[in-house]
Amino acid sequence: MKHNKNLGLEGLRGLACMAVMIGHFSYVFHPYLASLFRPVPFSIKPSAFERLVSIPPLTLAYSADAAVSIFFVMSGCVLTTKFFMAKEIPALQSAAAKRYIRLGLPSFASIFLAWILWRSGAIYTAHANEIGVAGWVSGWYAGPFMFIDVFIDGLAGAPLFARTALNPALWTIQVELIGSIVLFAIISLFGKRPILLIDLPPTNRASRSLVKFVFGEEDEHEEALYGTANHRVSEGSRGRYAGQGTVQEAWVQ
Repeated sequence: MKHNKNLGLEGLRGLACMAVMIGHFSYVFHPYLASLFRPVPFSIKPSAFERLVSIPPLTLAYSADAAVSIFFVMSGCVLTTKFFMAKEIPALQSAAAKRYIRLGLPSFASIFLAWILWRSGAIYTAHANEIGVAGWVSGWYAGPFMFIDVFIDGLAGAPLFARTALNPALWTIQVELIGSIVLFAIISLFGKRPILLIDLPPTNRASRSLVKFVFGEEDEHEEALYGTANHRVSEGSRGRYAGQGTVQEAWVQ
């Protein structure tokens, strides 16, 4: 039996998975813990608990976005390890050819399961607000969903367009797929040679995620890492960076 796994990365992956799970459940009942999921409408005030646990480093225990950023950087590292060990382009070609299948099939299966649960009534969010959860919850899985949507979302929507009404968490699959193909292409062309990067201000979630996946670079405006306390501070200074960009040299390694 081969023991070629990096146990350090495996442990980090496990901790990140726990943070994602805790975060997703927490955001339903404590929406102010997330920088993306505010109550809709703004009908409630932050609780004392939310204000307390929004202080770093407590946010690392439930910050799903920070954990996803870790996943992206880890994916880029793991996907290129075989190439840098073998120094063979076919290793990248093989990985690129399998990438859609490896990402698409699990995504399709999860979307199919979500449709079955929704169709059977196991997923019902229409009256979610009545139990005091975040306002955005009632808008999820509102439907209607046709059976054909399973195939549209599963085979093309999630991996290519981040269209994931039946499983919104699958927005990461598009970043994983596009990011891995871009990463394989860059390494095939440049190997370990330095390349010129244009470091632009972060414009949206997808562009920031692709940067993390391909170059392993953490964005200085990453709100989720520090929670809502840092979010409020960074919002006030963000205008200083509008329209600014830098040119830098990076090594593909």
